[in-house]
Amino acid sequence: MDLAERYQALARGALLVAESAEDAYRLGALERFLKPWIRDRLHSLGVLLESCDTRRQLAEGTRAFAQSAANYSELRDQVFSDVHHTRPEPPWRIVGQKTMAIRAQCRVLLRQPTFVLRRLDVGSDVPGRSNLGLHVDR
Repeated sequence: MDLAERYQALARGALLVAESAEDAYRLGALERFLKPWIRDRLHSLGVLLESCDTRRQLAEGTRAFAQSAANYSELRDQVFSDVHHTRPEPPWRIVGQKTMAIRAQCRVLLRQPTFVLRRLDVGSDVPGRSNLGLHVDR
């Protein structure tokens, strides 16, 4: 198996990690923000192989791929727990490189809102987007 095939296997593995987390930790209205975000992130990492000139760059790229998938899975677990378990008020969860922040409060006792702040790039196509990038799902 050559390097390109191994990198594609890593990409498929990272997507499997993301999809497994999505199946395990369903987040309702947050799906429309999180699913496109991780797929865009993995897609952008998938093309890094073309720009790797050294073994160190390759190591950094593959590590970023693996960490992104693992961090996404952990984020979904945390937010799912925020929504479904009674405990002290959860913190804002920072996503990626500060491109999005999520605050989902426990819905076990009361129907609490979920807040999503997202930095929108020019031309971003986000359903329900407002000019300020503030989204409140109830």
